[in-house]
Amino acid sequence: MQFKVTATDGAARCGVLETAHGTIDTPVFMPVGTYGAVKVMRRE
Repeated sequence: MQFKVTATDGAARCGVLETAHGTIDTPVFMPVGTYGAVKVMRRE
């Protein structure tokens, strides 16, 4: 696994993460459904 930085802006950076399964451009938006968020959505 390798990570290459392609650009920076202050402390922020973006790059490319290369894994055995493929290439991932970062940063990546990954929605995460926490227990609290799911609980609120079920409230009627």
